[in-house]
Amino acid sequence: MVLATGQARGAPQWEFAVSAERAEQAFASEYDAAEATIDTITFTPGLSAGNWQFSLTMPWQSIDGSYFVNNLYPNLARTCDALNELSSLEKLILVRNTGFTVQDLQYCSDTGGRVTASGQDSVSGWNDFELFANYYLPPVNEFVSGSLGLGYQFDNGDATEGLGNGAQLAMVETAWLFRSTHASLLTTLGYRFVVSEPSHYDMQDHGYAALDARWHIWRQLDLGIEYSYQQTDNDLFSDYDYFTYFVGVQFGGHWNARVFTVDYGDEAGFPEQEIGASLAYYF
Repeated sequence: MVLATGQARGAPQWEFAVSAERAEQAFASEYDAAEATIDTITFTPGLSAGNWQFSLTMPWQSIDGSYFVNNLYPNLARTCDALNELSSLEKLILVRNTGFTVQDLQYCSDTGGRVTASGQDSVSGWNDFELFANYYLPPVNEFVSGSLGLGYQFDNGDATEGLGNGAQLAMVETAWLFRSTHASLLTTLGYRFVVSEPSHYDMQDHGYAALDARWHIWRQLDLGIEYSYQQTDNDLFSDYDYFTYFVGVQFGGHWNARVFTVDYGDEAGFPEQEIGASLAYYF
């Protein structure tokens, strides 16, 4: 992800960030109520040189709960909701023309996708790594700055356990920061190109966008709201969007803490409630 600052950079300099986050998710459906806890530790080494910044994001996760939403990609419940609504003829056509099998359809009919592929109540391991190169454009003025980015997502995570989506993706992205003394607005617009797609999902190229508005209410204390939108990446689902409300604070020169809640609206298969907190340290 690009964080546009517009600040000029000097000699090459190594950077490193580490963050810890816990998210609590709650679900309710015709099948059963479910809860999940997602703990994520993210290591982000980077290198800055001139107006360029290179970074590698490496998230390690431990997840408790037989069903959860991770990475905001098609999950079993959303997939099964769509499959179960198809007619018998539509299901036959789907099996004939895609990677879905009769066993997949039966699985969805029996369970609604309320469990992970392995049926385990907890999983842990590395999620997909992401390599990014950002170029910071010369500031338009003291209030407006922007950046351009190129990225690549690896498929090292175990998609069958919900640790990653099983796809390799190339990304292009631009971000623009508008800021004043008491507020800031970060706009992000990007597009993901599928290099290799996961089994069982005919994943397609898709765009995404975000608006992050923050009010600096007291010294290093921020109150914010972020709107996120993503085009559908397959033929089964519609585009979706969601809001994140958060409070963040910076302290000690290197620390950043945040508490947040996410509102997914009425999106099928997504949490009815999600709350969390994170703590990050920047070297």
